[in-house]
Amino acid sequence: MDERDQANSAGGVGLSEGSAATGNKKRFSTLATPGLAIVVLVIGCLGSLGGAKTWESYISRQNANAADNSVNATSSAIAASLKTELLRDSDLTEMAKTIDLTEPGISN
Repeated sequence: MDERDQANSAGGVGLSEGSAATGNKKRFSTLATPGLAIVVLVIGCLGSLGGAKTWESYISRQNANAADNSVNATSSAIAASLKTELLRDSDLTEMAKTIDLTEPGISN
């Protein structure tokens, strides 16, 4: 193995162990790690807030749709019931007319 292969296997990229560039690399990684962690943390928090806002909006829309569907179902049920009652009333009126015409002597 030559000097370059030994440096690559030791984690360096073509540098020997004792060079000044390796020391700079260690110092850079020591300084960059907390900064990188903070950036990742901020991005994660912003992503989480965006997801929470999207979820809240979704739930709000679902609740609004459920309320609309409930109102529509209730009004449809009331309309059907009212229609049935009006038809029964109409039938009763027609029956009373028929009895009145067929039996002219009936009184209350």
